[in-house]
Amino acid sequence: MGGATEDEVVQIEAIAGRPLPRFYRWFLMRMGHDMGPLAYPTADFSAPKVLECYARRLFAPNPRFLMIGYESDEMMPLHFSTISSIRFEKTPG
Repeated sequence: MGGATEDEVVQIEAIAGRPLPRFYRWFLMRMGHDMGPLAYPTADFSAPKVLECYARRLFAPNPRFLMIGYESDEMMPLHFSTISSIRFEKTPG
């Protein structure tokens, strides 16, 4: 297993437009490059893949949702939807 760099996490936070939830940041710092034996055969949750998808404009930044995984199997959707996305709620005040 291998974590994302701080710079990659900062880039994803810039796309999100706010700090990432603590657990997602924890995940990225520990498994953001390599999920080891927890990896899915056709799904990529790595920080580089998330950044690549946004750079290639496969997904547009959205203030409420952040794409966190890419499915490469042609029979499946190309991204993980609401169930696998981080939803940002408005902060009171």
